[in-house]
Amino acid sequence: MEDLKDIWRGVLKVMEQSIARNLFVTFFQNTAVLRYEQGNLVIGMPNPFVKGHVEKAYAPKIEESLRAVLPDFQQLLFEVDIGLANLDDQRRITIHVEPPKKTRKVAGGQEVSFGDGLRSKVLQQRYKLDSYITGPNNRLPYAACQAVSTNPGDIYNPLFVYGKVGLGKTHLLQGTGSQIIKNHRDAVVVYITSENFMNEVVEAIRTRRMKDVKEKYRRVDCLIVDDIQFFGRGTSTQEEFFHTFNDLYSAGKQIILSSDRAPKELENLDDRLRSRFGMGMVVEVQPPDYETRLAILQSKCMQEGVMIHPDVLSCIAYHVEESVRDLEGVLKSVIAEMQFNKVELTVDMALAKIQQLHKAVEVRDGYVPAGGGPRGLVPASASARGFVRNVDIIMTTVARYFSISKQDLTGDDRRKEILFPRQICMYLIRQELDEAYEKIGADFGGKNHTTVLHACNKIHKMLQTDQRVVRDLQAIKKDLGLA
Repeated sequence: MEDLKDIWRGVLKVMEQSIARNLFVTFFQNTAVLRYEQGNLVIGMPNPFVKGHVEKAYAPKIEESLRAVLPDFQQLLFEVDIGLANLDDQRRITIHVEPPKKTRKVAGGQEVSFGDGLRSKVLQQRYKLDSYITGPNNRLPYAACQAVSTNPGDIYNPLFVYGKVGLGKTHLLQGTGSQIIKNHRDAVVVYITSENFMNEVVEAIRTRRMKDVKEKYRRVDCLIVDDIQFFGRGTSTQEEFFHTFNDLYSAGKQIILSSDRAPKELENLDDRLRSRFGMGMVVEVQPPDYETRLAILQSKCMQEGVMIHPDVLSCIAYHVEESVRDLEGVLKSVIAEMQFNKVELTVDMALAKIQQLHKAVEVRDGYVPAGGGPRGLVPASASARGFVRNVDIIMTTVARYFSISKQDLTGDDRRKEILFPRQICMYLIRQELDEAYEKIGADFGGKNHTTVLHACNKIHKMLQTDQRVVRDLQAIKKDLGLA
């Protein structure tokens, strides 16, 4: 394996000569040779974004280099391996990055001043890209932010991040701003909410100092505007931002925006703004799955320096689904109760706190207090397989995991984002409940038994080669209490 690592180093040395340094670091840092079998060389990539770009842009040149040193080389394959992002993974290649020569003093660790009243409010310690927990719901937005922080103004411009309230968009935006300053110490980065920008424009009009606002925002290297949907119908604000956007974009400066909706759904904004917002990279942050929610809770406990029983964290992660902000709010509340009352938290206490803070949440099958002890957490039935003896439970869990409806699963929509979850669901019902193909077909709106057979065979084959499918299935099984 070490010989293959040396070969990969040699290939990268050749690639480095013909690729801009910032792009080379972005796309080949933390890559590795995973295996070489029967002439097939598999290169590991840390995330789907990097894999897609390298496979599309650099595969022919990599193959050319490999054929020169591996006589029996036949095919180059790429595979996502998220473990390569870990610092202690010995397989990965680490590319040395020269630190920028310029430095900048930070006032109190919170704000950077550039003179003439121009400031960058991005260095809040709690908002860092390396502390952002990733999962299937946010890997693409995270990868896009990483790429922008390495090469601002070039790869994705503008970068538009959207998603429901409380999913971590502000963390991504501010973390990206911090990382840009870390990677490019001479960069001028400004983070502002749309409300504050609007207030500045209104005040500038009132005091006849609009020229100051124009000069302030046209001098930045990266402008980050959070919650762009609050611009509303303010004609003057939209007019000023339109011209600011055009000037920065034309000068190759990075623009990062966030909203609770996609650009095309921002009906309060002028068409010309919506058009510009959508012409770069548009990525959606979706609600986290169970595994990601649990990882977020574990990370927060480490940050707070508290120990909470895993069953309690599992209970919170299972019931608080839609918002990272709500998830953290419940955790802070139970920690406060634990410290104030000097007691060890139980599942009962966590459930009571969840229902107190979120009255709409009901205690669902899956996690209930165990009769054998105050901290116990068990499936609703006596055994894991008994817990899932219900087609409806599997359908509900699969639909929730893929953020679709049960009607989508049982309908006739054959789009990939619907068809794949449907096939996963059929496979799970066949494997876990041992239902007949005809019965499964009937449960899915009268599908033919051959359709079910094809779905089960397809998922079975994909599990042999596609790690993404393996991870999806494992996550769903955990939600079902099967893993």
